[in-house]
This record gives sequence, C-alpha cells and structure tokens, in this order.
Amino acid sequence: MQEKFYTLFWTWDHRMQWSGDANLSLPAGEAGPYLKSSETFLNEYKCLIDYASQRQIDAVIVAGMLRKSHGGVRAAKKLIDYGRKRGVSVLPSAGTGSYDGFVVQTDDHYCLSSWLERHPQLAAIDPAGKPYTRQNAPALYLCSSKEENQQWLKQGTQWLIDKLEPEGIFLSHGRLEVCHCSSCKRSRDSLEGSDEIFKEFANLTSPMLQAVQGCGGNLMVICASEAVVDRATYTNTIPLQYFASLASFSWELSLQSLKAWPAGNTARRGKHLGQLHHSISEPNSSFGVGDFHRRQLLLDEIRSACRHAHGDSLSGLILNGEMGIHSVSNELNYLGFSAFCRDPQLTWEAFAVQHLSPGFGDPETSYKFLQMLQQSISLHRELVKISGPQERHYLSREAYHLFTEVARVTEAISGESQRRWAWLLGSIAEIVL
Repeated sequence: MQEKFYTLFWTWDHRMQWSGDANLSLPAGEAGPYLKSSETFLNEYKCLIDYASQRQIDAVIVAGMLRKSHGGVRAAKKLIDYGRKRGVSVLPSAGTGSYDGFVVQTDDHYCLSSWLERHPQLAAIDPAGKPYTRQNAPALYLCSSKEENQQWLKQGTQWLIDKLEPEGIFLSHGRLEVCHCSSCKRSRDSLEGSDEIFKEFANLTSPMLQAVQGCGGNLMVICASEAVVDRATYTNTIPLQYFASLASFSWELSLQSLKAWPAGNTARRGKHLGQLHHSISEPNSSFGVGDFHRRQLLLDEIRSACRHAHGDSLSGLILNGEMGIHSVSNELNYLGFSAFCRDPQLTWEAFAVQHLSPGFGDPETSYKFLQMLQQSISLHRELVKISGPQERHYLSREAYHLFTEVARVTEAISGESQRRWAWLLGSIAEIVL
C-alpha cells in the first residue's frame, strides 16, 4: 500500500495577505511585527484554511501563532479548532534556539528574546567568545548545552502542546551559526557526522522531542532547518537517528537544488519533506522565473518539485501559503501544487481541464489559457535577454499578436473568469508597452 503524500502550507503570521488587499509588498521574515488587527489575523487564516480544505491540503504551519497583539492562546486555539473541523491540521511553529522561541515579541516566559534578556549568560557565543549579534542587536541564539536552556526548550514544548492541543508541531531552526563554548563543542564532537550546524540543531531539538514523546498522542512533528539543504542534502552522512523516529525532517529546496537532485538518495528516504521555502513569498528569490507581474508564477517549478519528491520517496512537500488567491499567478501556483502533489504525471492539458475549469472558462478555454500563459512566460524570459532595439521590436510584435488573441477571449467571457483572463492580458501588455 502506497504511503500518504502530505501537502502543507507554511506561513509567517505578519506576512499573510489573504484579505484581498492589493498591497504586493511583504514585510521582512523573521519575527517581524504584526501590524493588523486580531480580527484580521483570524479572518485571513480562516480564508487560507478554507482554501486548503477545498484543495485537500493537509496542514497549515503558522510561525508567530502566539502573539498578544492578535489574541495569544485564545486566538490560536480558535484557529486550530477551525482547521480540525475542516480536515486541515494547524501546526504552531516553535523556534529551536532562534525565531523567538514559542511566543513572539512579548515578555512571556516562553519568548526567546525575553528569556535571554533575563538570562544573557545563556546565549550562544561566537568564535571570539562573545554573544552573537545581528544588525547591531543581540542575535537571540541559545547555547545548546546549557542545562537551563535544555529545560526551557522541553518545558516550552510541553506548555505549547498543553495549551493549544494541536495535531502537530513544526520545530524551526533558522540558525547558520553554532555556539562555540567548550561544552557545546564537546557535545557536537560526541555526535556522528561532519555537519556542525546539523549537530547543533539535533542538540537543540532533543529536549523538545522528549517533551513530545512525554505528551503521548499521535502528533505530526516536523524538524526543519534552513541551513542543512546547502551543506548536506546530497550526502549520506547525516545522522538522522538523532531525531526521534516520531519526527519527519524538512529539507529546504531551491530551483538550483532541484536541478542537482540525484535519483535514489538514501539520505532522504523515509519520513522526509521538501520545503519550497522561498518559492512564492520572495519576489527576487532564485526559485522561479523572476518578478513576473510582481508575483512569481512557478507552475513548471512546482510540477518538477512534485515529480522529484514522488520519485525520491519523500513523504510530502511544503509550500509558502502567505499570499492569497486574489493574485492569479499565486492561485495558479496553489492549483498546481495541489494537483501535481496528488498526480505528478498529470499532463498540462489534464491539469487545465480538471483544475482550471470552470474558474478560467470551459475546459477548452481553460486549456487555451494555459497555452497562452506559457507563451507569455516565454516572452517575459526573452525580454530579460534582449539588448538591441531590433530584437525588442520583434518581441513586441509577437507579444502584440498574443495580446489581441487574449483580448478576444477576455471580451467573450464574464465574471471571475474574465478577471483571470484580464490579469493575463495585463502581463502581456507589459511587453507590448
């Protein structure tokens, strides 16, 4: 019997754009401030959960789930219950020695910045023996060997599970640094393998996984490190036994890593997930075709990732889910993610007929949309390469012919289908003009 292939959306609370807001910019990533109302927090996540339920997405990961500014524990429990009733697991993200721990930007005991402010002697130190800094401020990195920190991580995990009763938890390690105190060095030296960052992550995660095991139940546990993919993804030397058998491990993937992905890599066999971390939210990231209509359209890349993931026996994929479907390119990304995760061999024609219709028109019109969209993407890519006025003129002429075809279809349809075709018309107009 084939094992289930999981699909998950990953989000930062302060970067959510599911309210229909036309603002195309996103704030910075780690622990940014939440500037909206508590009602907007709940409403945006409910919209995402509803969509995830419709598209058979298994879970939504929420970094920054616990903040006083948008309701704290009470609001988080509402979201978890809302998702549970709709078949979508809502997973709180907890920082393993960074990402502000369990509660973001508050004086709470389980907020990492507050913990280190009260106990500065527990911070990780750099090679010079000083606490790490980031942009001239404390970097909020825990020393992984300090007993007080080990207990804090264990108790914080127990507290989080007891308070929220989630169906799972996402343990996120965003550090590229290790603690250079003598105790941490000895601890890492005692572990098998050559990757220091990975071993630091294992040491920080260990007490958290002990807490999960102590709580009982059947929680989905995902350990995720942004650093590991570049250093050790394609080797067989990572000692995954340091992560309890109850946990899955998440690898961050990029377009470059997908191109270099070898078949049959035993290091990723079993309970492993691929995370397309910067696939949608970062307009200038390496994963995608560039800033296409100010939103990245990544259907080709997503289909490739799904095929690789199934072919290499990963247990699932994680995609950024912060931007709403008011962006047509983003809607297409989500439709592709949902469809190709379930059937990675799905043809483009079948995808258009089964998943774009009726939202983009009848089956024939939906397939025509996809074909014209692919032509538009090719033209955008060519536009980046050309230098002379003659080449520009030739490309503009091609784009104009495509523009007139799309305009003809757009005028013949109505409603939401017309809005989506008008978006395509606008993206082609950028080349013509």
